[in-house]
Amino acid sequence: AIIMFMRAILIFISFLLLQLHQGVSGDGDFLFFTTVSRVYRMDIDTNTTEVIFTMPDSFAGSQIGNMVADSQYVYFGLIWNIVRVSHDGSDINLSWVSTNGTQYGYGLIYAMVYDPSDNLLYYQTQADYGLYILNLATMKVQQWGVYRYAGNGGMNGQLAVWPGSGKTLFWGLDSGEASCNGLVSLNVSMKEKTTRPFWCRLEFPRAIGVYNDEVLVGDSVYYNGVNVIDIKTGQYKRQVQPAVKPCNMAIDNHNGRMYTSGAGKIGVLDIVSGNTSVIYSTDFETYGFCYVAFVRNSTSPPPPSNVPKVTLLKPAKGPVAGQNKVYIVGTGFVDSTSLSCRFGSVLGTYASFSTPELISCVAPGSPVQGSTIVYASNDGINYSTQ
Repeated sequence: AIIMFMRAILIFISFLLLQLHQGVSGDGDFLFFTTVSRVYRMDIDTNTTEVIFTMPDSFAGSQIGNMVADSQYVYFGLIWNIVRVSHDGSDINLSWVSTNGTQYGYGLIYAMVYDPSDNLLYYQTQADYGLYILNLATMKVQQWGVYRYAGNGGMNGQLAVWPGSGKTLFWGLDSGEASCNGLVSLNVSMKEKTTRPFWCRLEFPRAIGVYNDEVLVGDSVYYNGVNVIDIKTGQYKRQVQPAVKPCNMAIDNHNGRMYTSGAGKIGVLDIVSGNTSVIYSTDFETYGFCYVAFVRNSTSPPPPSNVPKVTLLKPAKGPVAGQNKVYIVGTGFVDSTSLSCRFGSVLGTYASFSTPELISCVAPGSPVQGSTIVYASNDGINYSTQ
């Protein structure tokens, strides 16, 4: 009986230690970024940075490939493997998934994106041109299709996923590719196997991300800022100018931020206000490949309780030139000097409080005709959700 009691105590202590480790690994909002041979973790709240992975000598001459992250681990390509590293660097699995002619693919990891809504990892392996979908909970994998084009293997730059009305993937094609010099799309929910041209006006798409109902894409050669494209209409909306020319980007949809990496620097752009800054810079491997991933964990504080809710717009339509007053009906509005409204990603002007159920705003102009979502905020930071 005493032995059984002691064993139960040991099991309980082990459970507590496991929970403690998971808490350390998973808590907080983190930004991960890479050089050729290192992975860094930045704590967004404290702005502190540490190295969580350094390339072993046995991999000398290799380069860290595209990277994504979930609430506990960072995943990236290294030779013919997907490596898994815990957020604090204490758990490193160099051969977590082999892509050396296995069921998980054949070749280097060329592009990768993680969808937290259903815990799926989408990636392409370079030698077989296959697009794979890996369920991280069950480790079951499916080859969705083979996407071989005339240039460098089918996918250029990042993979991006839109979890909106039908799971849709976006990736880029180089100049001179078969059907589209720019972005193509693939609706996974509709069981599509053939890509569709989405926005064919970019020579060398590189950094690609999704913010709400918009695709953000920048080219790697003729850099003219990051283009913003409406997902629902496929129409060009505007350009934003990040502080760091991106070879890779990560989007924080909750706070409306775009993190970009390139040439040894990490920058952040407030997508709504346009404010930018460089948040990390190093001379180490300045010209190496650099990838970035953002994680907002479930343990992060929920949005403040003073976030309003929008239910109706009067009028519901307006001129493309904007400058018309729009009445926003909803709940939870506060008479505040920071009261603001947003049309898609563009701020309106002259926000005015009437009642807790009614405010007004002057709509901005738009370069194209189409629909957009209107958001409201009492503090200018935390906006209503869709």
